[in-house]
Amino acid sequence: MFTIETKFKKFFFNIFLLLFIIIKIEGKNYTIESDNILSNFLKVRKITNGLVLGRKCIPTDENVEGYVFLGIPYAKPPIGQLRFQLPEDPDNWDTIFNAQNYGNACLWNSTITNQKLNYTKMDEDCLQINVFTNKYCLINSNCSVAFYIHGGAFNFDSPVILNESMIIQNFASPNRNVIFVTFQYREGLFGFSNFNHKLNLSIPSNVGMFDMIHALKWVKKEISNFGGNPNKITLTGHSSGSVAASYIYASPKARGLFNQVMLMSGTRPNLLFVDGNQNISRTIAIEVGCAFDVTDWENINDVEDVIKCLKNIDGVKLVSYQALVETFGLRLQGTYQDFGPNSFFERSLLELNDELPKMNILTGTVKEEQSDGLSTIESTKNGTSYVNKQKLQVLCQYIFVITQVENYNDAIEACINEYSSDLYRAKHIIDDINFFLPHLRDARIATKMLSKAYLYQFNYSVPYQVIDFKNEKTIRPNDSPRHSDELVYLLGLHMGIFGDKERIIAKKFSQIIVDFINNGDPNSKDIKFDSFNPSLNNYFVIDFDENYTMPGMENNYHSRADDFWNNKIPKIQGKSMPILLEKSFIEMTPLINELEDGIIYPQVSYPLTYYKNSTPPKKLKDKQLAHTLLPLILTTINPLREDQSESLGTVATISMIIFGTLITVLIVSCIMKCLKYLERRKYDRFL
Repeated sequence: MFTIETKFKKFFFNIFLLLFIIIKIEGKNYTIESDNILSNFLKVRKITNGLVLGRKCIPTDENVEGYVFLGIPYAKPPIGQLRFQLPEDPDNWDTIFNAQNYGNACLWNSTITNQKLNYTKMDEDCLQINVFTNKYCLINSNCSVAFYIHGGAFNFDSPVILNESMIIQNFASPNRNVIFVTFQYREGLFGFSNFNHKLNLSIPSNVGMFDMIHALKWVKKEISNFGGNPNKITLTGHSSGSVAASYIYASPKARGLFNQVMLMSGTRPNLLFVDGNQNISRTIAIEVGCAFDVTDWENINDVEDVIKCLKNIDGVKLVSYQALVETFGLRLQGTYQDFGPNSFFERSLLELNDELPKMNILTGTVKEEQSDGLSTIESTKNGTSYVNKQKLQVLCQYIFVITQVENYNDAIEACINEYSSDLYRAKHIIDDINFFLPHLRDARIATKMLSKAYLYQFNYSVPYQVIDFKNEKTIRPNDSPRHSDELVYLLGLHMGIFGDKERIIAKKFSQIIVDFINNGDPNSKDIKFDSFNPSLNNYFVIDFDENYTMPGMENNYHSRADDFWNNKIPKIQGKSMPILLEKSFIEMTPLINELEDGIIYPQVSYPLTYYKNSTPPKKLKDKQLAHTLLPLILTTINPLREDQSESLGTVATISMIIFGTLITVLIVSCIMKCLKYLERRKYDRFL
């Protein structure tokens, strides 16, 4: 911490600098106007790597002014040989860094989002941080800090899509004084590749999570230069960003870097696969031409050759192949379980749940969340809705994909019976498992550790015109609030038409968040928000009537789901054992995707043995290759009815002979061509 004398010296030195020097920024000259000394002083900050120039933001609807510092590097560009490697501190700069505009979004391409791509704003050189502050904080320091991790299923999105004015309005208002920090981290294959969890490879696991910790360390070290208190940092995020925040909350690697946690619509599961993302990582490597059917995934030299090849593939090409592989029904799931002193987690999640740091936590969800169970609901011809039990069974089986249980069939049957008779419950079967119960668990664990926990549910139905999906290829669902709908009031995500009513709701909702960030307690003179009591399962309902009054505290947060999954199912299923390998998950994923997306996913181009066997198959012989290809050709022959004429049968017979001959010629041609291609492809990666 700076002494008062040091602060004054620093202040006057910078004023002297700003009054008498013409600042050169990336080849452009910026003359300091003497009539705006304070504003120009506030826009220039000294950090470890050099000076940065921010800007005064456009006043908000309520004429709130803030200062923004955008695109500041917190790590070296992870390009070339630094691809897939741990983040490294950035080099210093001699000129003043222009932090007036966003830097690049991290490179991604994924079919699991409807968001439109814009490669002109994307690059691998993206490990940059953004700071939103105000005059009070810059002059007086000691302001609370929110460190926000954006969502996107660990595969897409960027903080660039958030609304600057809304962030300043909600957090940097004179009576709030919270510094809001966002940042970019590597996503998809760049951040969460896994080629063999058993080998001591040259690339670490979960580098995307290490990016987040590196950014958090930057905030701890540098935020005082922007008016923040490094000892008042709230770790937060939304959706997968909130899941990531919960991982950091649990990881020994992040101890001492933050002081409290706020989790919004996302938190960690109890189990992760040790070989998570291994199958899809290898599939992408094969598709892009860096691995082959002869690659021995248990041989460290072979795997290192694959990694070396992937480091030399154009980044845009690499993410386009990730999108291609997703059309096979495979998904890159983000963070996976790792072990050891150099890993992100070091120990299992179940162990870490017992070692969480003691600190206050605000955790909660929205009422409708993702509603994935809607895919099980169908209608009869007369319009009566019902639950399709066969589809429901798929979801029940999916839930048990991470656990081997003694009485599996009984557990599945109980799951079907529990959810099939209630349309609303069927709609939220996956939400119960992925959102509602995990957030309830977090509140219970924190309370058990004698920390203060606050649980909420956002129930306000967001009007249709308030959210604008013009930048996405999608139509907004009718039921609200869905997953991320509340962010329009907090961060201006997909902000549409805002009237006076919406501004009032945004102000009241964000006040709860700001009070927790500033005080570790969401209570205020207008809001009574009780801490969580495990005997009541109490939670705060965020909703608004015509007078903008909120319902406040209620009890029994998702009590029926809690009773079924935490009390009844353990008795029905009998003994259980965690499944640490992703094999069963891979087999279930295309079924789930088909159920949710309504798309029949084709078989993966390469047999599963190429990815999973400890002894992968070597080069295929002609007969073996034919045996592999032939089952993929599906033919359906319907027998003739007895009353059909002989002439029709004759025509059909001739047609079948011709068709069969053509197919045979085609197969032989394909086999010969594939053999030549395989011979040539062995050497492609070295070109």
